[in-house]
Amino acid sequence: MTESRERFRPPDHDNDHFLMTTVVGSYPKPKWLNRAKELAEDGDHDFDDGRLAEAMDDAARLVTDEHVRAGLDVVVDGEMRRNEMVEYFADRIDGYEFNGPVKVSPPTSPTAP
Repeated sequence: MTESRERFRPPDHDNDHFLMTTVVGSYPKPKWLNRAKELAEDGDHDFDDGRLAEAMDDAARLVTDEHVRAGLDVVVDGEMRRNEMVEYFADRIDGYEFNGPVKVSPPTSPTAP
């Protein structure tokens, strides 16, 4: 057990971990995974569902390995198999046209007066 965990863990606590650590949310998908999805959807390429599943497994493995190296208690796959975060819902709304993934811009710094 790390020194900080031992320091903050109550003496009568029956688990090595006082606070379980994890992450919340999805990791950015690697560009090569997005390309693998495109190839799997394109009938002109010999990239089948098995190869796409392997690519998704590889992407998830990268994330879980990172979590293990970081020492997290609860390891997740970074949602590598999930579609775009609003696509599932958008596809079910009549008249709504999905125009691609949501893009998040970095916050801007306020300017000094």
